[in-house]
Amino acid sequence: MDTERVNRLLREGGSPCLGRLRWLETVGSTNDEILSLADYHGAVCVAGEQTRGRGRRGRHWDSNRDVGIYLSMGWNLDGINAAGLSLVCGLAVRDALLENGVENVLLKWPNDVLLGGAKLAGILVELAGPRCVIGVGLNVTLAASPAAPVDAGNGASLPRTDLAAHGYHIDPDLLTATLIIQLSRNLVAFCREGFAPFAGRWNASHAFHGELVEIIAGDTVTGRVTGVDVDGGLRVDTAGGPAVFHAGEVSMKPLTHGR
Repeated sequence: MDTERVNRLLREGGSPCLGRLRWLETVGSTNDEILSLADYHGAVCVAGEQTRGRGRRGRHWDSNRDVGIYLSMGWNLDGINAAGLSLVCGLAVRDALLENGVENVLLKWPNDVLLGGAKLAGILVELAGPRCVIGVGLNVTLAASPAAPVDAGNGASLPRTDLAAHGYHIDPDLLTATLIIQLSRNLVAFCREGFAPFAGRWNASHAFHGELVEIIAGDTVTGRVTGVDVDGGLRVDTAGGPAVFHAGEVSMKPLTHGR
């Protein structure tokens, strides 16, 4: 990665992360790198390879060299309720992809980005008091590696995909800069207004809105998605009536193909 070029793009985009970018060829986890910093707010770590990457709920996420973009950003929430934050970050990733010409990008609650009905990217939000770190793993060309990134938990119910498989060959420096700009833009807005202003746009981008899903929350519940609420909770009509589920407690498995 050309860090000087990415910083130039960040300057042009007015990102508060300008000058806070660190590039590592190999790292255990980009999230851990940010969590280790005393001055973490607005800091960004991007790596060519992760050897101890992780997905949601502690699942292992291998990230091999030159098959994806592995990026983490630190942010000080300053007492803000983090409910809905992973959804806000998903919208940022979607917007960055759309800005770079990738069409028909959709979201899966609470933290996956889909292309062609398959998983293109995942988001991991980790909190420690006001300290927040957002990790993004985005598949660029899985065919380049026989052991490409995989989330071994319930999130793997969808097949994986990458940009190259859909004919997209995007300048990685430009895409990285756009991701950073969109993430920081959404984080600023989220800390000011919470999730509520994002809810309508997120619902319009959800691949499984109005469809039948399984909610795995200790017991398994089946129901039809009716949207997310102003806190980012997933609203589902179940046999027992309407219910709201929150990302920290559950996983969602689609029973239909989505849009």
